[in-house]
Amino acid sequence: MRRPSHKTALLLVGIAQLLPFRPTPGQDRGGARGGNGVILGTVTDSALRPVAEADVSIFLSRVHVTADARGRFQIVDVPSGNYLLMVRRLGYGSVAAGVTVQIGDTLRLAFTLERSVAQLGAVIVTEHSASARLREFEERRRHGAGEFFDQQEVERRNAVSVVDILRDVKGLRVSTEGSKLFAMSARQWTPCPMQLYVDGIPMAGASYNVPFDLNLLPSPKEIMGIEVYSGAESEPLWLPAGPSGGKRSCGAVLVWTRDGSLNRP
Repeated sequence: MRRPSHKTALLLVGIAQLLPFRPTPGQDRGGARGGNGVILGTVTDSALRPVAEADVSIFLSRVHVTADARGRFQIVDVPSGNYLLMVRRLGYGSVAAGVTVQIGDTLRLAFTLERSVAQLGAVIVTEHSASARLREFEERRRHGAGEFFDQQEVERRNAVSVVDILRDVKGLRVSTEGSKLFAMSARQWTPCPMQLYVDGIPMAGASYNVPFDLNLLPSPKEIMGIEVYSGAESEPLWLPAGPSGGKRSCGAVLVWTRDGSLNRP
């Protein structure tokens, strides 16, 4: 493999110049100057080959960085808080993970992208309009395989967070571990974390074999619909396999944002 030239420099973006960010309520927006965190990461395929030019972004912000020829990326000057980190590359399935940044902390992350069977399908997904996603949502609801909450129902409940809605779902149990909240299957005798999806993209936990923290889900004000499937037998067949931390056999929670923000380039 040819070594990248010096021109292939790692793209560094000073996040402080690209705010607004959205730290979790009650958390500090950065603390002392110069004390913000750093996110370092690598993007590889399933054979551990670097995925160059992968786009790395933070949900609901204008922050985008590009992985270099070795699949490395870096985001600097990150205010403390909880964030959704999105990684995508044309021809590969997208992934996302929740991360928590502390003041002065340096996170080191590794993402694996699976090559898409059909690249055209990936393009179609990213260009899905809200109206098309809503039609598909209603079609799945008519089949009656899961539990559904449309935008009107979400607004009617006047919930502070998505967790407030999920607590009323049959077959789902909200588990607490410190300040983190996880969606667990209520149908299993042993702990069985459900797989989370936002705009059709599987959510990963902060580390290996750790479920996705429900605190990182978008606000109810940003949500078009929620689908909950209590077991793999009722889930849509097109759902991609989830990353470590969630199990398809334990069921799935699908959250759809009003503008499909997680799928926008």
